[in-house]
Amino acid sequence: MKKLIIMCLLSVSVFYVKAQEQILERNVPRVVKEAFIAKFPDVNTVEWYKINDSVIEARFVFSRKKTLTSFNNSGTFLSSSSEIASREMPGLISNYIRGEYSEHVINTSMMSEDAQGQISYYIEISRPGVNQPITKLFFDYYGNLTRTIRPPEVAMGNDGTGINSTENDDMEYDDLEDAVSIGEPINRRELPPKITQYIEQHYAEYRFESAVFNEKEGYGMVYEVKLKRQGYRQFAELYFDLAGDFIENR
Repeated sequence: MKKLIIMCLLSVSVFYVKAQEQILERNVPRVVKEAFIAKFPDVNTVEWYKINDSVIEARFVFSRKKTLTSFNNSGTFLSSSSEIASREMPGLISNYIRGEYSEHVINTSMMSEDAQGQISYYIEISRPGVNQPITKLFFDYYGNLTRTIRPPEVAMGNDGTGINSTENDDMEYDDLEDAVSIGEPINRRELPPKITQYIEQHYAEYRFESAVFNEKEGYGMVYEVKLKRQGYRQFAELYFDLAGDFIENR
């Protein structure tokens, strides 16, 4: 999947350009297939994709819902995302959207689960009409907002139009990928406010270098932020959970 990014910002990610390659089932490591069968024993039809050198993704329909599940090459489950109906979202999410985006409609709603069993939600909204800009909202299990991506930061489709399916039944797997974001580069302005505030308070002499979503043992999906001390060859690598709370540095 290749998506053209507004302002010509190109990077390898699910929101921007995500390198992937469909592979035959016989080329999927046996441990990955065994892990998939153990988790989804009743699924028979699967499309397999190599996301990068260490992550393999299965695409399939489960309980009549399009689903994406990723594993590493050792067969370790990383995350899974599936489409849900708007009525299945926590009430806090519905209330937030009605209050803050009363003139918008929900185009896509998904639920994700990481390796630790932590649940999160991903919602795409836009104003009614054709090819309206999309706002992407991320929420934790309880319905608390953790991240927002507003136009014109959102990715655009290959034809230059917003990815804007109006019914869940029309949603493509590419839409689901927005919730599966291992190794995804992140702009500083996309980080939760708690992270930028922490950096400003504790690393005022450092300059932002990069940030990605990553899988960290014991924590699941985290923000990995790299900083460089201005005027020095000194770096800091910080980890934050999806709510923006500091975990550790390295």
